[in-house]
Amino acid sequence: ELTQLAESLPRVRNLNVAVSDENGSIVFLRRIVPGGADRSYGVHVAQLAGLPGSVVNRAWEVL
Repeated sequence: ELTQLAESLPRVRNLNVAVSDENGSIVFLRRIVPGGADRSYGVHVAQLAGLPGSVVNRAWEVL
């Protein structure tokens, strides 16, 4: 995993965007925080970007 590179490379750091998840409603807080992400928000981003519902639904099925 990419997050493990920080353990072996001294100049590598893990950063992620802070997220608020309340009752399944994801809000990206636009704040960079240390550490790796605890989960992937790719499908949420696709939905926010306006990808067709059929694509988003299929992504949920696959994941």
